[in-house]
Amino acid sequence: MILAVELQHMRDIHYMILHHTTGTPEQFAQKLNLSRRQLYYMIEYLNDLGAPIKYSRKSETFYYADRFDFEIKIRINGTDY
Repeated sequence: MILAVELQHMRDIHYMILHHTTGTPEQFAQKLNLSRRQLYYMIEYLNDLGAPIKYSRKSETFYYADRFDFEIKIRINGTDY
């Protein structure tokens, strides 16, 4: 169950960054029901995967500095989820 929740958070983080709707770090964490530390842990993980995530103080949003595609596929017994 924990993996499913983390994958959902990753998907939501990607969506909000892609659409520039994160808000400040505090707002972003609150939207995801995460602590600020948990949020930064997940952002760091995405950075490790190659996501060029930056933060704009002027716009108060996280954004991708370059194009980044993020896709999660899960296959169990030959079935994609």
